[in-house]
Amino acid sequence: MKLVNCSEETLHTLLKDLDTIAWDCNEGEGQGLYFEKHFPGDGIAGGRGEEMLRKD
Repeated sequence: MKLVNCSEETLHTLLKDLDTIAWDCNEGEGQGLYFEKHFPGDGIAGGRGEEMLRKD
């Protein structure tokens, strides 16, 4: 969150916009905005596969 400088409402709007672009066949089902604390090297589950959190 240190790098994100916007309101939670703006993040929800971004999520909706990205979901519409990527999945124009659905109507928002499956959308979710989550705030979790992670550290460099932690795995991030969800989406289309697990990603690794990097320090940069």
